[in-house]
Amino acid sequence: MTATRPLTDQERDLLAARAVDPRSFASFLAVAWGMGFGTLFAAFLVLAVPLVLAGVDFTRWPAKDLTILGVVAVFAFWTAIAARNHRRHRVRRAPLEAMLHADLTGGVAEIERHRAVEAIRAIAPEHGERAYFVRLADDRVLFVGYWHPAGDAPPGTLEAGNFPSTEFELARGPASRLVLGAIGCGEPLATSQSFELGRDMLEGEGLPEAGGWVETPWAAIQATFG
Repeated sequence: MTATRPLTDQERDLLAARAVDPRSFASFLAVAWGMGFGTLFAAFLVLAVPLVLAGVDFTRWPAKDLTILGVVAVFAFWTAIAARNHRRHRVRRAPLEAMLHADLTGGVAEIERHRAVEAIRAIAPEHGERAYFVRLADDRVLFVGYWHPAGDAPPGTLEAGNFPSTEFELARGPASRLVLGAIGCGEPLATSQSFELGRDMLEGEGLPEAGGWVETPWAAIQATFG
């Protein structure tokens, strides 16, 4: 069941923050120039050292000029690579930013109400953020999170918004489908399991987006994502 309501200030701030691209051209350039320095170091070992040993004077023409030209060419090449990668990144990200801006312009959140029958708690290993795999009354599975640690919360603790709960509401951006919050509105629901998320899941693309549907069978959740 879905409904809509006006965005809260906190939800507007979340959408606005997500609409800002965290990866600037400077970040791509820094990586590319790091590769450039690596290229120059390799060239120094492979080419320059043998030439110096052979008596080539790199302080005089033409060796000096060719060296300067080579350095400029290397950094020009890697700058072009950075520009290409940043352009591709912007093309991939543009649709998401358009949807986030559409959500901000629309000014409403879409509210989904769900009934839960079981919840499994998943904990990120490095900083301890918590999320939940939630089995719904119709046997579909949602991935809901993240909550940041409030001290050293024990597994049975309810998160902010009284989650997990036998009934809960998810607020989403209508266009972006970004989860803006989860609020429990039923009885407290004890978690049936608690496990640490696998680092390969966090570093790869195997973990669902927050608010995303999970295709993995319920009995295999921990084995798949732990």
